[in-house]
Order: sequence, then structure tokens, then C-alpha cells
Amino acid sequence: GALGLSFAQARSFDVNDETFMLALGRQCAQALERARLYEAERVARAEAELARHRLEFLAEASSILATSLDYQWSLNQVARLIVSQIADWCIVVLTKEGGTTLANEPVAIIHENPKKVLWATNALQLYSQTSDLPFGLTHVLRTGQSELYPDFSQTLLAVRDNAESRDILEQSGAHSAMIVPLKARERIMGALILAMAESERR
Repeated sequence: GALGLSFAQARSFDVNDETFMLALGRQCAQALERARLYEAERVARAEAELARHRLEFLAEASSILATSLDYQWSLNQVARLIVSQIADWCIVVLTKEGGTTLANEPVAIIHENPKKVLWATNALQLYSQTSDLPFGLTHVLRTGQSELYPDFSQTLLAVRDNAESRDILEQSGAHSAMIVPLKARERIMGALILAMAESERR
């Protein structure tokens, strides 16, 4: 950066003045450098802590998934773990054998409020039967590509002409979400939906 000094009256600067101001500039620069180093260290520590937390989460989720061959129980437990640590909503849906149509019931719908879970169960069935949008759950199941919705206000604009989808998004209370395909050996077996709502995180 730079340090600028101005004076009300014209004046000349001798060598001592220049030396003093150069020293002042160096002190300011050193203070800035210390602050930048401190901030870089703080960011590095925060990133390391986040990486550690993610590894611990993945280890716990892997342990749950390896515990039982009952996939419904396992996926429910992982969804509960997700809601306890990552998202406000977690929904796991599976496809019918050999297609992109949803199975009769989602495997897991987890939210801390049981009334919202009941609402989401009904809403998901309605959505899966009516949605022909070029994005969203059915699109992820067709393409196998994850989708991120950092701000639902933009998503609501995209579905303004689809009343049912718009109502579902508004009633969910979600601010942002991500849909991730459950894919193995290029076969899409379902999807994982994570949404942020009451926490107002993105």
C-alpha cells in the first residue's frame, strides 16, 4: 500500500524528514504484514479443523454403512448423522430397478420436526409425479450430475410458472440445497438431498 501525508502550508523536507517518513512507512507495512500472517494462520487453522471434522464425519458414516446389510436402516442412520452435523434436511430417495422413476417411498426423510417430515413425504410423492423441470431431483436421476442451489430465491424464479413445485420449495423453508446422485459403476441408484433451512446457512 502507500501512506500519504498532506500539509496545510507549503514546506520543504530535509533528509531527517524523509528518513522519519520512510521509517513510518516501513512500520505500517510491517504491521500490515503481521496482520496478514496472523489472518493466514487463522484461515489455515480453520481449514485444517474443517478438514479434520470432515474426515471424522466420513469415518463415522463409513462405519454406519459397514455395520449392517439392511440398507434402509443404514441410510436412515447416515441421514440422521447428516442432519445432526451438516444440514437441516436430509432426504434419501432410491430409483426403481433399471429406471429413473422413484421407488414408492423415500428411504429416509430426516428433519428435527416430525410434522415437517410428514409434509415432505407427501410433497416428494407429488413432486416426483409432476416434475418435468430441466433441473431438480428427477433431472439429477436422469443425468447423474450433482446440482447445487446456493440461493433458493433464484430457483423460485425458475419455477414461477410451475405452481406445485414453487409451493413445495416455499413451504420447505429451505434457503439453499444440493442434490447428489447415488451412483456406482455408472448406475444411478438414487439421490441424496441436503438442504439448509432453519439454520439459515448456505
